[in-house]
Amino acid sequence: TRASGSPVRRDDRMSAAAPCLRSDLSIIAQVYRGKESYVVKDVTAQKYFRFGKTEVRVMRSFDGRRTPAQIAEALASEGLRVSVQAVEAFARQMSSAGFLERSIVERSTLQMERLRAQRRTRQRPRLFRGEVLRMRWTFGDPDALLGRVLPRIRWMFTPGFIIASIVLFGIYLLLLGQHWGEFTAAFRSTYSWHNITLANAVTLWITAAAVILIHELGHGFTCKYFGGEVREMGFMLLYFQPAFYCNVSDAWSFPERRARLWVTAAGSWIQIDVASLAAIMWWAAAPGTLIADIGVAAM
Repeated sequence: TRASGSPVRRDDRMSAAAPCLRSDLSIIAQVYRGKESYVVKDVTAQKYFRFGKTEVRVMRSFDGRRTPAQIAEALASEGLRVSVQAVEAFARQMSSAGFLERSIVERSTLQMERLRAQRRTRQRPRLFRGEVLRMRWTFGDPDALLGRVLPRIRWMFTPGFIIASIVLFGIYLLLLGQHWGEFTAAFRSTYSWHNITLANAVTLWITAAAVILIHELGHGFTCKYFGGEVREMGFMLLYFQPAFYCNVSDAWSFPERRARLWVTAAGSWIQIDVASLAAIMWWAAAPGTLIADIGVAAM
């Protein structure tokens, strides 16, 4: 027992004996807020954890062959003085987080518990995930599909596409500046409370859904382009407004800040591209036509 009198669990005894870090964990070095840090990616659970340099150094010494006392002695010889008690406590934390290898019995038990939880979830009827104001319906795992489509749109990740986008943005601003009165008049005549019709409302919602879907795909494809995984995508009602979502949490594991920033910016970037094309379409179309209405809705 510990000094407090609470029993020592089996995984704690294993951690104290010879802690062994899981081989399927990914440890990625990053510069975070001006300091060197590391993101540990749990591939199985699709979770991400940030640690400091010293913590990762101790973590990497968990090789399954050395006891905490031997690890502390080895680290001291390398210039890092850590007490045996600190190594043991850190090993217990890593074990509780699921970062350490488990015995066959423990892995079997964990798998059985996971299967029971999945069975309970399937048996429990659920109309949606999340909360009432953030209801989600998942489409499943889109990673393989995005991977197959990505080679066909790699041209969108070239300097030429960036330059073309900037030109489009300029055209968008120019058209809005020169025809602002016409645009606002078209918007009021179509979508004001006094003039809106069922057909116009449907056009607006379908167009908005398409633009939002393109926005989320921009995040997803960019994450894939930089080597990440996209394991969930779906539809949601955010405060009862229709929207889509795309899980690009894997971007946290990218070592380069440039890649992480592009994943964040890609959705808005491609959305403004769509708005720019819609502005050209609206400008060229005859007023009052369906094409013009779609252009106004997209803008």
